[in-house]
Amino acid sequence: MAVTPQSVRQRRWLTVLAAGTLALTLGSCAALNPVQTLNRTVSTAGLTVQTDLVYGSTERQKLDIYAPQNVRGAPTVLFIHGGSWANGNKEDYRFVGESLARAGYVVGVMNYRLAPQFRYPSYIQDSAQALAFLRSQAARYGGSPDNLFLMGHSAGPSTP
Repeated sequence: MAVTPQSVRQRRWLTVLAAGTLALTLGSCAALNPVQTLNRTVSTAGLTVQTDLVYGSTERQKLDIYAPQNVRGAPTVLFIHGGSWANGNKEDYRFVGESLARAGYVVGVMNYRLAPQFRYPSYIQDSAQALAFLRSQAARYGGSPDNLFLMGHSAGPSTP
């Protein structure tokens, strides 16, 4: 896969456009549970997928990696799921890992420790720890450890 400055710009633009469209769609259709609908349509055939890789010491400190096969030096993305820091799961965002991997990215989709059992800054520490883990593993999956991006779905404010 040849990477040119123009193809990188186009890929980034398309990813931002797709992420924005997805966020609007998810926000306006929450009652229809579009996440489950999207996940039912996902096929990871032709991708390298590793699930439940441990980046910390608690049960929820795990991430899944999605990568195109035979890629080298691909941009690497860490995706953090939403859920008011109190719920949600990386499995709900399988479609994100699959979609970005098909666009040429190596993607980590992470879980983090949840409120109220864990309080701020636990989630931020988990994100940093997962990012460091993904960076250390990126080359193994064809990603660039020096070309990292962070994205996620709105966690929103926690309720007391």
